[in-house]
Amino acid sequence: MNYYIRIDPLTLYGRSKVTDSVRENVKKLLVSIIGNIDSTECRQDIKKCGKFLNEVADGIVDEINKEWEAYYFNSVFETKTVKDEELGFVNTPADTRFPGFVNSLADHMLTTSAFAVAAALSYYDNKCGELKAYDIDFSDRELLRGFVRVAALLHDIGKPPPVGHAQRTKEIVYALFKDINEKLASALSEASSRHHYGYKYTNKPQNFIEWIISYADKASASSRTFLPRNKEVFERFLDFAEKLQELYDIGGKDYINEIKNKVVESEEDSEELKTYGFLSDDENKAISLAEKLINAENDLCGGKKLLALYHFEIPSIKSYLNRGRELSIYAGYSIMIDSLIHDASDYIKSNIAKEAVISDEGGSLLAIVPSTFDSKELIKNLDLSPFDAYKENKMEFMFAEAHLGPKENWENWGSTDPYLRDSLRGFGTLINKFLSSSGTIGIPPDVSLQNEREIPLDKLCKKCRINFAEDGDECESCKKAEKFYRTFVSMVKGKGGDPLLSEKIKRLRIYKLVEELNKRNEGKISIRVWDTIDDLNKDFSGKEVDLKKRRFPTIIVGDGDNFGQLKSTATTLTQYLEINRFFTYMIYYSILYALENTALNFYKHFKVPVVEFQPILLGGDDFSLILTSQELIPFLYYMDKALVNLGGRVCRNSQLEYKDAAEMISKKKPYQWFGISVGAYIYKNTTFPIFLAREIAEDLEHISKNVSKAVFQNQFFGSGVISTIMDEKSIGLLERVKNNKGICVLGNDMREIYETIVRFENAGISSRKIFDYIKLEGDKIRIFYDVARNNSDSLETVMETINNTITKGYDIQGYLVLLGTLMSSLEQKNFEGQEYYKVPWNGQMVIQSESL
Repeated sequence: MNYYIRIDPLTLYGRSKVTDSVRENVKKLLVSIIGNIDSTECRQDIKKCGKFLNEVADGIVDEINKEWEAYYFNSVFETKTVKDEELGFVNTPADTRFPGFVNSLADHMLTTSAFAVAAALSYYDNKCGELKAYDIDFSDRELLRGFVRVAALLHDIGKPPPVGHAQRTKEIVYALFKDINEKLASALSEASSRHHYGYKYTNKPQNFIEWIISYADKASASSRTFLPRNKEVFERFLDFAEKLQELYDIGGKDYINEIKNKVVESEEDSEELKTYGFLSDDENKAISLAEKLINAENDLCGGKKLLALYHFEIPSIKSYLNRGRELSIYAGYSIMIDSLIHDASDYIKSNIAKEAVISDEGGSLLAIVPSTFDSKELIKNLDLSPFDAYKENKMEFMFAEAHLGPKENWENWGSTDPYLRDSLRGFGTLINKFLSSSGTIGIPPDVSLQNEREIPLDKLCKKCRINFAEDGDECESCKKAEKFYRTFVSMVKGKGGDPLLSEKIKRLRIYKLVEELNKRNEGKISIRVWDTIDDLNKDFSGKEVDLKKRRFPTIIVGDGDNFGQLKSTATTLTQYLEINRFFTYMIYYSILYALENTALNFYKHFKVPVVEFQPILLGGDDFSLILTSQELIPFLYYMDKALVNLGGRVCRNSQLEYKDAAEMISKKKPYQWFGISVGAYIYKNTTFPIFLAREIAEDLEHISKNVSKAVFQNQFFGSGVISTIMDEKSIGLLERVKNNKGICVLGNDMREIYETIVRFENAGISSRKIFDYIKLEGDKIRIFYDVARNNSDSLETVMETINNTITKGYDIQGYLVLLGTLMSSLEQKNFEGQEYYKVPWNGQMVIQSESL
């Protein structure tokens, strides 16, 4: 029996192996997907198969996305709610050989289809040639769109292994569709299997559809992948591949050694290597091997480019959030913008393909579109009236540029190290070029008219203080934002809401987060969102409470470390998609894990576990939410644990020995830091404007990022939370401690911080006293003397804490500021007769960092 494994590109970790039997599992899944779709019209007339085929393609894409969700959920929660053998698309490598095994078959299917359908629709719109193949007339756009999508998605369904997969693909695809429409089945089986055009292949593409899929397959290039900018990382990856060859056939030892010699000794590249000429001393080798791909546009459409990247966003999102002095406006604008981006995404998905969307989280849309794509219809379908402007960008590119990067980067590298050269000749560089271009700004018509009028003071919106308000109270934009927020709150409380807005909100991850918390815990957790921040001054029945029972709002802003850099190193769209998805799910599931565990394992001051929060933004690179300060310590601890579960964390400068290859595969081996820098600002005055609290939190997040680069990234590879926390009192001390490890800590340190607070509380040391110690500027002798004079019973506790602080390399003053900040919002809190600091951790283990 043959075994195959997909290695995660960021952690070099193999979660689950597959065998040849995975093909049968995938086939059964496809039979189920196809069987659930109405094929009546398609059975009667092949010209009416367009709707059916597009629904089949949508079903395959949906299944792949469901498998990815299960994969990342299992990784973060360390469980198997869906068995690994049921994740056939995701766990199967796109190429069983090195280095293509870092890509999943799932993403190679998606990206090949994304390129193919965009090119096919451009071919159609440009009237590039005859729209006939397999004796089928493809003059119906939907038929062509659906046919190309299904054929491209299934083009490698005969894998694993690579050898003989084209014939197996042909047989599988025919069997899937023969009972629906035999002519369609025959055509799809040819289109999906005839996608290789190298000189060794006899069954080469015969028509425009097959050539488009072939070029799309080469542009997606499952074997041409994983060239991290750091050459030493690739050399370590080669060592890993040598050991992996002991258990899995990834090309053979001689094949691995040829690549290793090329990287280490710069020998001539072998044409037998599955790297398409990359790493050769001859900078033109990869170009000459891609000659057919370079001429794809000439062959298909007289030289016209058929592919394009498209980007859409609302610029200056922060300027809209800054209108939010109140929670309903602040969160409402964020929800409204997120919903708008998903409206744009849905347009692309329904008119081009679901797989064409690369990303639609974080306030912007990125997609592969036909070069003929005209966004006017998309813009017409969007409600842009609440916004001052929108920004869009489109850039056409060649098939070969998806494979080799921008054309202007192909030549004139001279004596540059081949590894550096080829790590920069890839899709990541192409997308960097695109995203760094200026784009165009559009102004909605209603806004143009409003900008021309002078607004009287009595007609200025009282919410945002910017727009015209007809009633002198609230502008239309703020009304819409507030309606989005009210609907969201009503949905969370189980009361429904505006039907149209409810459907829009259900698509968003901020709502899915709540939905998944409820679904997983079946009512065991009480999820509370607020009508206003003032709700924190009340108990859960709505009655005002005394100070001891009040919870304090904490706004948290987080941003990924090195996310952009890692995405820019992707050599193919397939790898870009995998890395981008890794970070998107890393943020989402780590927050879900943290919220759930905070409620279940820690925050037990009420009759049922409670979590109070308001998600603001859950992007692909960043997030923002509001918690209570009483939840902050466990939340950061558990979020850090979730990130380590997914991405690992290893000491940078040490070596971990493995007893065998199997153990090596089962351990995460991150080679760069990709954690999250967090700023958290606690404010006790609930009337304080939320947008100002966010600005402070952003400043603290920048502190975390600076310390991350200067300190933590020199210590660790992998993931985790690095946080800086302050409140309205301690913020005045920021300049003293902002560059130090101490005010800025790993999430794993939060348990020890909590336990230190417990010891200080029990020793009678208050937050006020902590701030007195801070005035002694980190001089431990003066601190010990002060304690001995004024509170001798606590001397041992203080000495132990200060000495431990020094041992861990923390700045004393910064650490005391952090302790004082957290204690001031926690001490003497009393809920249902149980003091906060006496709540147990229920045996939760401290996260350990492994050595590498």
